[in-house]
Amino acid sequence: TNAGTFKVTATSKDSVISGRTYKVFTNSSASNEYYYKSSGDYFRYNSIKELNNQLVEVLYLKDNLAKGQTWTETKTVNINVGPPLGTVPGTVQFVFTVSEKGIDHIVDGVTFKDVIKITAVPSFSVLVMGTPTSVPSTSDLQYFYSKNVGLIYSKTILTIPAASINASSETKLGAYTIK
Repeated sequence: TNAGTFKVTATSKDSVISGRTYKVFTNSSASNEYYYKSSGDYFRYNSIKELNNQLVEVLYLKDNLAKGQTWTETKTVNINVGPPLGTVPGTVQFVFTVSEKGIDHIVDGVTFKDVIKITAVPSFSVLVMGTPTSVPSTSDLQYFYSKNVGLIYSKTILTIPAASINASSETKLGAYTIK
């Protein structure tokens, strides 16, 4: 478990990524984060620690979907599968599900209203001599977003034995200021 506090701050800067104009945020304990919203679709572009800190653009929230609805994101990443292949290009497919919508969620004694819970299930594959081959993994990825606040809580556990990935983290919103 990584215990620590970090601060994410919106800047006045924009950055164009994949033809979208992202808002730039600083993170006191990591590199910059980039966020973009178009109607009910929320994108982020940042390093994913569960994927060895590779930069990935992900559609992480669709606030216009009903409970139970899903969407899929497919990304190409480098996966270290060990000898003899080493690091090889791989595909990760995330299936996101709106698990709850419009709920209350308590984080350290503070009740947040109108919360959406998103769960994500990733599956990984790599090309082995031209053939897509599944890479076994286990995961528990949960994200809670409060309307007009953002991410208030997340729990992420991802294990990919062949790639020596065993990541587990929990993030709680401690305080926020909206200006």
